[in-house]
Amino acid sequence: MNFISTNYENGYDNLNNGSYYGLLIIHKNFTKNIESINTTDPTHANVQFLINSKTNPVATKLMSNGGNEIQSQINNKIVSTVNGLIFGSAKNMSDSAIPKINADESKMDEINNDLNRYYSDSQVIYHTAEKVVSYLNKHNQSGEIVKKLNNEVNKINNKINSLNNQRLSFKADVDYFNKYYYPLMVKISQYNTLGVENYFNSPVIIDNSDIHPLNSYGDAIAEFYIPLSIFIGSLVSISMFSLRVKGLKVKPLEEYLGKLLLFEVISILQTTVLTIGLLMIHVQNFNPILLLVSNIFLGLCFTTFIYSLVSSLGDVGKFIAILILVFQIGGSGGMYPIELMPKFFQTIHSILPVSYGVAIIRENITAPIIDVMIHDALLLLIFPIVGVVFALIIKPLLQEKLKKLENIFEETELL
Repeated sequence: MNFISTNYENGYDNLNNGSYYGLLIIHKNFTKNIESINTTDPTHANVQFLINSKTNPVATKLMSNGGNEIQSQINNKIVSTVNGLIFGSAKNMSDSAIPKINADESKMDEINNDLNRYYSDSQVIYHTAEKVVSYLNKHNQSGEIVKKLNNEVNKINNKINSLNNQRLSFKADVDYFNKYYYPLMVKISQYNTLGVENYFNSPVIIDNSDIHPLNSYGDAIAEFYIPLSIFIGSLVSISMFSLRVKGLKVKPLEEYLGKLLLFEVISILQTTVLTIGLLMIHVQNFNPILLLVSNIFLGLCFTTFIYSLVSSLGDVGKFIAILILVFQIGGSGGMYPIELMPKFFQTIHSILPVSYGVAIIRENITAPIIDVMIHDALLLLIFPIVGVVFALIIKPLLQEKLKKLENIFEETELL
């Protein structure tokens, strides 16, 4: 199956009319929600996946699985990129650390104040000692005492300088922490851990919706078995009754039209009984009258087409009709998406009458699109028209030869 990028309006129209099997809608805020993990309150990114159950029973299942697979791949990619456990651990650490940091910050302020006070006091002591040394030198006191006292003053000065350097370094560290680390810890503590956990459980959530839901799987496959049964009914009735007028000499055209009318009446009776049976077992349908008219229409088209083949070609026509029936089981696209079938069935899909019968009955199941029904009905009409034209041309040419061939088979009791 192919994936096509389109806008919402075109995509929905094609899904509704059966051209698409599914529609994946990525909203404008998808990227923003994916990147919300960078915020304190991350949210899921929502993707809407629409299917149309009446399109094809197997395609619907495939599309649902495909949507889940897309979700899984996106989620795995995001989770592998960023590990949600980091946020949970970081928040737990920050939650427990911030009260301690607040308490330690108060202590650091006290220490810083003490250092400032000690530095001021030491400055006073140092200046006082300098004044004492200056006084002793001025009054010619003992040089030895002055020298020792001067050395002690220098030591005090060195310790004061060292204390000042430590004070400045400590202050710089506190300022750096307050500027960079503390706001980060506060931000982490503000994370919505439940939102983070939910985000990484499923960063992308797919909302699956069915625009035309069906009641059961039986209703889904009815679009295939109803036209197929009508085709088989037409083939069986034509095979059961003789197509020749015996005992009377009639023209090929008269024989053709007379028998055609008979089989058309039989077809109407068959499809009427079929429709009554479908209603009795409660097969989902939009409107019983529309279903009856559609079934009768299919029956008349199939009967005219098959009868034209058999009337013109005899047993060869029966063989061709049976061959078409076999090909329609796989090539009509009623059970499996035609895109998944072998190339041969994809090629003959458009030249099989039941393919259009499936499309017509599909619209009868739920929410019919009249334009689609008319389009498929017109295409289906090509088959009986071609059949009639073919019979009118070929039947007069082969009439006598076919009669002789049938007489030979009857004499040999092979038929």
